[in-house]
Amino acid sequence: GCRPRCTIKHVSLDDDPRYAALSYVWGPPSNERFMIVEKNDEQFRLPITSNLNSALSNIDKEGYLWVDAICINQTDDIEKTWQVQQMWNIFPKADHTAAWLGRIEEE
Repeated sequence: GCRPRCTIKHVSLDDDPRYAALSYVWGPPSNERFMIVEKNDEQFRLPITSNLNSALSNIDKEGYLWVDAICINQTDDIEKTWQVQQMWNIFPKADHTAAWLGRIEEE
């Protein structure tokens, strides 16, 4: 299959940007997949969980999408702490929120 791709764009909530927010279960970190991310004209591989990979493969991705694992620098504890405190503001300001609970298991 095709790897998910995205471009990171820094915006301020004070500028009232239009975006959707994704809520999903992270899942076990041992099931990492990778996506291609472009930031400042550079591309790199970002590890993502298999559940996020599944969500990104199955939801409408038109326009801007806020995803915590992508938009928050997971290696910077100071940024993570500040950004997590902002989530109460990020989700309500989104044009809409998608919740991904996972794929339906076939019996």
